[in-house]
Amino acid sequence: MSYSERQTFLLGSNRLQLELMSLFISDRTNVSCKVISDLAGITCCLDKKHLILYDSKCWKDNLKAEFDSDLKVHLRGSFLVLINVSNNTGIESEALRQGVRGFIYEQDTTDILLKMIHAVLSSELWVSRNVMTDYIQATNKRTPQQNNLLGLTSREIDVLTSITLGRSNEMIAEKLCISPHTVKTHIYRIFKKINVSSRLQAANWSSQHLYL
Repeated sequence: MSYSERQTFLLGSNRLQLELMSLFISDRTNVSCKVISDLAGITCCLDKKHLILYDSKCWKDNLKAEFDSDLKVHLRGSFLVLINVSNNTGIESEALRQGVRGFIYEQDTTDILLKMIHAVLSSELWVSRNVMTDYIQATNKRTPQQNNLLGLTSREIDVLTSITLGRSNEMIAEKLCISPHTVKTHIYRIFKKINVSSRLQAANWSSQHLYL
């Protein structure tokens, strides 16, 4: 797949690391890269879905305050991935809630970096199952009134949650104590309500809408 019309913006304080990463990405993909000092550098590009690699080490102490500022504006026009994430910091759930599409950890390899770029620019999430499980458990405390606003029944939300976790129809049926045929019926209705055609699209939709 060609990403020649896409651009990757790298933002952080370690300029040398970002410059080297930019050269590597440009050499291995068709993606044009640019190291920027602040978010103003991508203002003119909001008409396309570009990729922002944001160094998590540069965030201010208050994660939510950072998102509530000008970063949220750019999330609407770009895919945001946090890089240099330390294990066990617990920032993933809040980041996902705010629209982050993936995470690159300090120990990740260059191969993982390239796979992430391909996945995220293909409108996929780059999130481990464990992180997604923690996220759903943390955000599944929404009230029924909030969920009903989405037009989904409580059972459909249960099924959609299982889809997001990567469970098969058989696994969903066993967990919810319903028949596989009933699972298929729920999935058909979910896809129709949220206007998607695949399980991956349904998982992406839930990360952006259902658990905000």
